[in-house]
Amino acid sequence: MRKLKILIQIAQRNANERRVEAAGIETAIVEVRRQVEAHDVVAAAETELAQRGQLALAAFGLWVRQGRRRRQQLSERLGQLERAGEAAREALHAAYAELRRLRLAAGAAAGAAPKRAAWQAEACVQEQDPREQDPQEQDLELALVRTKPMPA
Repeated sequence: MRKLKILIQIAQRNANERRVEAAGIETAIVEVRRQVEAHDVVAAAETELAQRGQLALAAFGLWVRQGRRRRQQLSERLGQLERAGEAAREALHAAYAELRRLRLAAGAAAGAAPKRAAWQAEACVQEQDPREQDPQEQDLELALVRTKPMPA
């Protein structure tokens, strides 16, 4: 039971680490999306300025190359973060599933301990006092004990 408690503590820490990791990635995704939106606002403003004259149009030509490169970098970064976020959510789900499995095992072990003790006590009483039973009942009890599976 002690080993199971230690495993539960380790699984809890692991789940907490995965949760923090997933939250950090989600925060980064929100930040990159904000940067993309800000870039799109600037691009719209630059496009509007380019319509005001020849000099502005020439400057816009220079800005477009840089803007396109920046937008592509932001899009790539967003894609990377979204893939990492998906992987982090899957890892978080797996960590919580493992934690749940261990907690269920601990609950089953705690519930099985009294049953096992009762079963062993009953078997002990039957072994100590076979003279008090009718021989036919004794044979029946012995057959039941032999066929009865021992609880895990």
